[in-house]
Amino acid sequence: MTPTEWAETHRVLPPKTSAEPGKYRVSRTPYARGVADAVIGGAEEIVFVAGTQIGKTTIEETLLGYWIDEDPGPCLIVKPTQQACRDYVAERIRPMLDASPRLRRHRLDNKDADTLDKIELDSMTIYFGWAGSPQSLASRPCRYVLVDEVDKFPAFSGREADPVSLARERTATFGHRRRVILTSTPTTRDGAIWRAFEACGDKRRFHVPCPHCGTYQLLTWPQVRWPKLNETSRIKRADTIEQDRLAWYECSNPQCRGRIEDSHKPRMLDAGTWASEGQSVNNAGHVSGERPVGKKIGLHLNSLYSPWRRFADMAAEWIRADGDLAATMNFRNARLAEPFEVQVSRREPSAIEKKEQWARTLGQAGQARVAPSWSVLLLATCDVQKDHCYYSVSAWGYELKSKRLLVGVAATLDEVYRQVFAPDFPFVSDSGVPVAVNLLVVDSGYRKDEVTEFAQRDPRRVHLSRGLPTYFGPIAHQKIERASGVVVWNINTMQSKDTLDRLIGDPQADRWQVYAGIPEDFFRQMTAEHKVVNPQTRQMEWREKSSGAANHYWDTEAVACAVASAMGAAAPAPEPVRQDPPSTSDQTQYTNPLTNYRRW
Repeated sequence: MTPTEWAETHRVLPPKTSAEPGKYRVSRTPYARGVADAVIGGAEEIVFVAGTQIGKTTIEETLLGYWIDEDPGPCLIVKPTQQACRDYVAERIRPMLDASPRLRRHRLDNKDADTLDKIELDSMTIYFGWAGSPQSLASRPCRYVLVDEVDKFPAFSGREADPVSLARERTATFGHRRRVILTSTPTTRDGAIWRAFEACGDKRRFHVPCPHCGTYQLLTWPQVRWPKLNETSRIKRADTIEQDRLAWYECSNPQCRGRIEDSHKPRMLDAGTWASEGQSVNNAGHVSGERPVGKKIGLHLNSLYSPWRRFADMAAEWIRADGDLAATMNFRNARLAEPFEVQVSRREPSAIEKKEQWARTLGQAGQARVAPSWSVLLLATCDVQKDHCYYSVSAWGYELKSKRLLVGVAATLDEVYRQVFAPDFPFVSDSGVPVAVNLLVVDSGYRKDEVTEFAQRDPRRVHLSRGLPTYFGPIAHQKIERASGVVVWNINTMQSKDTLDRLIGDPQADRWQVYAGIPEDFFRQMTAEHKVVNPQTRQMEWREKSSGAANHYWDTEAVACAVASAMGAAAPAPEPVRQDPPSTSDQTQYTNPLTNYRRW
């Protein structure tokens, strides 16, 4: 039997510790199956990063009961403090053993068999230790080690090995039969649980289907929506959203964007599946791609999946935490199961919304597909995903002045090509003259063979890009791949995102422009990343605010910024040269006036 099969057959939840006492049902939290059953196989260490109200402790108890009854061996359970150990024994372990007849039969009548430090059973012994006592962690060999809330352990003193390492050492003699389970909500990126998660070769996340379109996706915080209320008080807004249950979840499929309510969640969870990084899940729930092979498995689950947490509850908590650093950190740690990072730079969607509102006041100059008179270069960039492509077309002038002309989502690269290079000139200057896009740059990090073949059809106008996460070297440089013959731009992503962030925040409102009516999803994706300090390297890096949040438009704009800079748009505007007005025939043969484009 697997651990969840055993629990559904034999486990009983006691009323003293469970909000839903009685026979254990994995259908209440279907994701628990993938966590508990991960111990069946070749993995020797399981790292579970979880939000609150997920049922993490219940999963731990399921594993312990399974080991007692099905696959016994000495077990060590490690808690942050001695008091936490004693509370755990009294409030969780003893009620669990007494509530299930299958486990109760393993109890011994000897009163010395049940103490604060250990519980002896007829099949195995359970030892208890805490992080502040090296002796309780280093006294005996154990086949199983379960370390709970590792990020609440006291700081490493340097006199002894850290508690997690001491606990791991207890399993050395059991070889491939050992199992080490680490669980916790995270704190910072250099916390023990997040470092352990990053060290796992197989990182898994839970995908659930949209009830409207069937697309499997991760539940991420940026997709939670709530209405804008005409209420100045932040607390009253939060109370109204929570009491009236006004928040919902929006499907991340750009062709659907269906409204997902709390009532949809049980059916979504029941059809959910765990998939490793690099794997994909189709609409039938089948996982494709090779699963990494390794001794360590990492699993990540935030509180959006919890059947006991409503979207409105979390939205209200987020609104109340606005401006409170401690509350924001707690929300990201406890609810989103993400490390809190020291932010250097961040922008909210409202900053891009103000750009759109300003564009509405410009009349024709703020319309889509209209290139300003100062533009010298039209660039299109494309970010390729599994079954669709995000693209952006922008006009660039000197000193990196720019305006978005068109953003959208296409099903295929051919559709992107038609939108960008349509023969009827879909873009015009503000005087009504047709203008052509100079270059389409497609990201080659995903579906590379297909993208390369696409670029080979029109190598003069279609180039590829490749991101280099570094601050050194030029913002972008190009080379021709010998094998394919296509031009590849190597983009300095850190430098290009810094430049893009600076342009968006420029005091001059017309420095970085959007068109009126630009999709609302553009606002969110353009603010999906923030700049933080990496505690390991002490370097500043751009990272996603929330794990799995869509940032495709941000990537397309960063590539456009880098390529435009390398093609001369970062140069100061040249002195105006007096010229005769163009003839009528010249207007019909209009081309974009980038003076130095030919040399590229």
